[in-house]
Formats: sequence, structure tokens, C-alpha cells
Amino acid sequence: MTTNEIHIGSIIEQRVRAGGHSVSWLAGILCCERTNVYSIFRRRSIDSGLLYRISEALRFDFFALYSNLLRENELDEEMEAEKEAAAARKRRRAAING
Repeated sequence: MTTNEIHIGSIIEQRVRAGGHSVSWLAGILCCERTNVYSIFRRRSIDSGLLYRISEALRFDFFALYSNLLRENELDEEMEAEKEAAAARKRRRAAING
């Protein structure tokens, strides 16, 4: 998965709705107009300061989505490196055993 696959605005909208909150409620918390909140819902990426304020308001760690993605990618890289190392060991053994 890549960061392009995380549509943060859509996820924020889901959390707002799941929490039973209105767009007006979030607009009030963020000190902005409802149209700005709808604009946030359409965004694929968002300023970290704004995301922090939204995380506080909704009591949800949106940053964890990205942290988990980093960990998943690191694990994928580690698994790929281990596969390559195992293949190299197998080639070496085959070359030695001729």
C-alpha cells in the first residue's frame, strides 16, 4: 500500500459520520465554514497541523494510518531481503555442490 491509497479526507468523513457528528460541529471545532469541511473530505492529503486538530476533535489518531503503512512497508522490504538472501545462499550451495 502507498500513501496515495490513503484518502485521508474520506477517512475523516467516515469518522465524523461514525461518531454521530455533523459537518457543522466539525466546522465549529476548526473555526471554519462548512464548505471548508466538505473541502477537507475531498482531500487525498492534508496539512499535518490541521490533521492534528481533527485528530484531537474526533479523538482518533489519523497519523497512525501512516505509521502503520510505514511499518507494513518496512516488513515487506525485510521479507523481500530475506527471500533474496535465501536465494543467494541456495545458489552458493548449488555452486559448491556442483
